[in-house]
Amino acid sequence: MNRNIVTAAALVLLAGCASPTVSEHAKPACGFPDVPQAPAATWICGAPVTGVAVAAVGSAPPSSDGYAYMKTVASAAARANLVSKMRSYMAERLAHYAKSKGVGDGQVLAALEASVNRYITDTSLLGSRVFRTAISPQGKLYVLVGMSETLAARYGQGALSASMESDSTLWRVLRTDRPPKELAEAIMHPAP
Repeated sequence: MNRNIVTAAALVLLAGCASPTVSEHAKPACGFPDVPQAPAATWICGAPVTGVAVAAVGSAPPSSDGYAYMKTVASAAARANLVSKMRSYMAERLAHYAKSKGVGDGQVLAALEASVNRYITDTSLLGSRVFRTAISPQGKLYVLVGMSETLAARYGQGALSASMESDSTLWRVLRTDRPPKELAEAIMHPAP
């Protein structure tokens, strides 16, 4: 009988050694920033979301004031981040247009970007909205705030037009006779 117990114990040990090892802390492709080992929606890690041209993530810690308060705090944080994202979005549009026109001077492009950036503020992005929400296992709320392509283009054109009016000499470097509204449209909606 003792021999059967010893044999069974040996088989259990061998079976344990033969099974493939599984990492106890396997990291998901996208995890919550506050709980990296917990799988999260890919938008939390910066993946694009269909129908959202410019987006930013904000978060809020758990609060006894409730979900609505947390959503307000997280949305405000995301909108602050959205200003930076919109500026990057506009920089890409300007660079693409300048390159297509053969105006590639880095200093000139930087000056154009700085001029446009003065008109992209958190108060100018009022049409942005919450597209997604998620709560981490620790109770932290994450929100994705963004703008559709149409809204981003409208705000971009507004910032471009304002910049062209205030810095018209700078904009002449693009060598165009187009009126500001038409030029802004061409920058935001480049021809294929």
